[in-house]
Amino acid sequence: MLSSAYSTLTSSFSPPTLLLLTSLLCPLLWPFLFLSWPLIIFHIYSHHKLLHPSRVEPRKVLPKFLNPKNTQTTLIPHRGGSGSTPENTLLSYRLHPLNHIDLKKTLDNHVVCFHDQEPHERNMLKLTGRDVSLGSFDLCRLPPLTSKIPTNPLCDPTYIPCTGREGRKIPTFSDVVALKKPMFLEVWDDDFGLVESVSDILGEDCGEVVWGNRFSKLIQSICLQVNPSIPVTSTAPQMFSIYLLYYLGLLPFINIKGFDVFMVVVVNVERWRRLFVGAFGEEDSTAYWVADFVVTRVVGVLDWVLRAERLFKHLRMRGIPVIGYVVNDADDWEYCVANNFDGILTDYPKRAEQVLRRNRGVEGEVLESAKEVGDDFDRTMMRRRKEAFNGKF
Repeated sequence: MLSSAYSTLTSSFSPPTLLLLTSLLCPLLWPFLFLSWPLIIFHIYSHHKLLHPSRVEPRKVLPKFLNPKNTQTTLIPHRGGSGSTPENTLLSYRLHPLNHIDLKKTLDNHVVCFHDQEPHERNMLKLTGRDVSLGSFDLCRLPPLTSKIPTNPLCDPTYIPCTGREGRKIPTFSDVVALKKPMFLEVWDDDFGLVESVSDILGEDCGEVVWGNRFSKLIQSICLQVNPSIPVTSTAPQMFSIYLLYYLGLLPFINIKGFDVFMVVVVNVERWRRLFVGAFGEEDSTAYWVADFVVTRVVGVLDWVLRAERLFKHLRMRGIPVIGYVVNDADDWEYCVANNFDGILTDYPKRAEQVLRRNRGVEGEVLESAKEVGDDFDRTMMRRRKEAFNGKF
């Protein structure tokens, strides 16, 4: 009963307002409340404006798959659905009506679909078996992908079979544009020439495109300079600045500029625990216990901070679509759908589709097994985690 009452309060009031209401129960804080009545009035007014925003800034024409007026959540296969198909290949792009695509540039200035930007992927070793940089090759000399591609760290640590010409070839961006499908583009080089080349290849076919970089403000600025008509995604610093303004109660009074699509990290505590804690030894060791405690608590707090349902609703009412990334668990897919996310960036679009369709009440008899599929995946993940950290993958 108490937990349900707490849930009702937290879902009805903003954190500052909830803190002020709670302090009313403590007589020792009454003098403070008397002196801070302007702050109380401000937060009450801020909460009202959060639920009923008057600022709806003029926005660019958004792609249909991210229009905030849509009532359904769009699945965006991360790297073409890298949890079940070879990442960033024509083979994977053909399987989905929409794709997230990573873009890099070769030595002879051709734009190709490839990802090697993360600290553990600064070369082509993971995907081609060669410890070299993609930018050191001409297009015609690019090595093929290996026959078995390891999945990215947010997926089940296993290998994806990679066969056939389309399955092993690093595709050019021109080949992908020829598929005539909506695209979520992520540029990974702060190179003005690369962004210009991408814009030239798109030509007039940029109506169903979003681009940018989740981490680099410089790349975002270059995208805005080269083609300001294409909507750009927010960066991580912009995401945290929006959260800061939200928790301070200032967001309803601030013009939101610099991006057109809000990218929010959907943290899954259990997945992060499975990814990182296993590297610290056996389950009965002290190092394992300490790592488990730190990761679970710190990530748990981060997860609590980022799951701000009123913020997502406020942004959508102001015409800014919200996309969650990278979401690979059944509970998190359901969370995104329940909070009307406009898009979900996921490595498992087929499994996510099961959950989304079940949430919409379609073909319920068939989709009752979606949770069982998720549970099987989790058990497989736990079993393979130790194998991965023991060097078998």
